[in-house]
Amino acid sequence: MSAVASNPNLPSHSLANQIAEIEASLTRMQQRIGDVPVTEILISRLLINLGREMTQRLDTRLRPSGLMESEFRALVSLYSLPGSTGNPSDLCTDAGQSPANITRITDALAERELILRRPDEHDRRRWVLQVTPKGTALIKKMLPNMMNGARESYSEFSSAELKRLLTSLKTIAATIDRNSSIEAAASKQVS
Repeated sequence: MSAVASNPNLPSHSLANQIAEIEASLTRMQQRIGDVPVTEILISRLLINLGREMTQRLDTRLRPSGLMESEFRALVSLYSLPGSTGNPSDLCTDAGQSPANITRITDALAERELILRRPDEHDRRRWVLQVTPKGTALIKKMLPNMMNGARESYSEFSSAELKRLLTSLKTIAATIDRNSSIEAAASKQVS
């Protein structure tokens, strides 16, 4: 892989320049050490940087609503459940948040009256969450802008390219899951 030079026509903090600098650094490391998986590390760093940038862009789009991306994602995840009703553990999985973060997020959403929170009738240890009419209205107001942002981010890709990219990312996720399971099993054997 050849190093890509920074583009002086872009701001120094642009993603393209960040990736060019990371690639240059990895190439220098490879020259000094030898066996450095430059492509794999560059892909990993690119995914991390893209995730951060996309979150920042989503936060910017959401700023008029007063919500952060993680809060909106949890609200939409709850909205997508049957009856717009679920429990915090549903949101942990769907919104990709830890239990502690979901508690903080649902506190913020309940305080803004975007969701209702009540004890589960069948298990008082659990909470039932439900999107309020105010929450539904906010989702319907913000979702078109959010969807346009998603379309803009991938506008250079054909449908076939998007499907291949998604398949590749799912393969990376499955590989990480498999390796994590192997590492966890190995660490249990050591202890």
